Amino acid sequence: MYFTQSKWSNEPINKRADEVYNQFYYEQKLQKLLSEDEVQFGRFRYSVQLIYVECNEVAIATHMQLITDNKDIYFNVIIPNIELN
Repeated sequence: MYFTQSKWSNEPINKRADEVYNQFYYEQKLQKLLSEDEVQFGRFRYSVQLIYVECNEVAIATHMQLITDNKDIYFNVIIPNIELN
């Protein structure tokens, strides 16, 4: 599935922090977990849902969620796809 992704989805959410948490960060985190066998393929649930407001054709955010057998390895985040004021 393709959607209109703005530059804000891969902008730092907290620009003052040392670490950057954006959509790319979480995609890379899952890829690293799979490549290092910390999470086995088929033993996790990964979900990405677009969040829309009313009749807008562009999603305002992306909800990303990873659930695994290991209670210490997970994420449940909302990544903005619009400029935050």
